[in-house]
Amino acid sequence: MKKLTYNENQEKVFKSTISGYMGQLTIRLPFMGKSAASFGAFMFLGRGLIFNDSGRVTLRHEHGHYLDYKRIGFFRFIFGVCIPSIVNASRKPERRRIIGYYNQPWEIHADVLANVVRNEHTEEALALSKAYYEHLMSIRKMGWFKFIFRDLRKFINHDFTAINVS
Repeated sequence: MKKLTYNENQEKVFKSTISGYMGQLTIRLPFMGKSAASFGAFMFLGRGLIFNDSGRVTLRHEHGHYLDYKRIGFFRFIFGVCIPSIVNASRKPERRRIIGYYNQPWEIHADVLANVVRNEHTEEALALSKAYYEHLMSIRKMGWFKFIFRDLRKFINHDFTAINVS
């Protein structure tokens, strides 16, 4: 598996149905259009994504989610990244409180880890992302009940009052 997944050549990823990108297994799917998703060691890329600047940024961003997964672990990744991301992605843009899909704390964090620079990341958004992850990493034992049954709902609705942004 290591031989398959260790590849730094982005063009190879876009030319293959199954390949690897820097330790992450990548699978190109015909039904995803131009979208992409990452879950743990797996990255799913729509066939509509092409090898251009936008496609390369998307590939790196999704790899950032993989780096995030490795850093924070399965449980935190599911509750702190996957669930909020899926809920927000399923909302119509006008129902998203944070303007710009990639200005959500979990999306900014993937960009930061993958060295993706987006003009829409304001200083305030970067600070919120950092505080969100500090909060996520500080949760211990019984704190997960509070996070899952109170904070998670707030975070999905973009109410970040549970964390301290300084």
